[in-house]
Amino acid sequence: MGDCLLSDTLYRDFANWAFLLQKRPVYSGVVQVALRRETGNGFTYSVATFKKLYNFEGEELAQISAIAKTFREQMKLLLNDRASYNRAVAEELAAEIVKPKALSDNNAHFEVGSLVDGEREPLPA
Repeated sequence: MGDCLLSDTLYRDFANWAFLLQKRPVYSGVVQVALRRETGNGFTYSVATFKKLYNFEGEELAQISAIAKTFREQMKLLLNDRASYNRAVAEELAAEIVKPKALSDNNAHFEVGSLVDGEREPLPA
């Protein structure tokens, strides 16, 4: 692999050049990530640089592919679980929001968050 340092591009541009245009998955090579110091407008900051060191080939690529496949499957399960949980929480919250508010029956006390009818009960201080 050549010594092409793409210091002024975004990672997406680098990944397109280094992997996708070569019809290789992003996990099929080793990438060095470094930070370069920049100064502009009176500020000093870091810019990420990316350099493709080499491609995995043969048995090494097969092992990395298997790991990537397992990782993707685990992430799909995790995201599905999270989506199910979020739907359940949203349904529970929606049920709470539409639940009718009722006046308390204890005549002497009021509850924070309960409905107060100012015509029938004295308003809380």
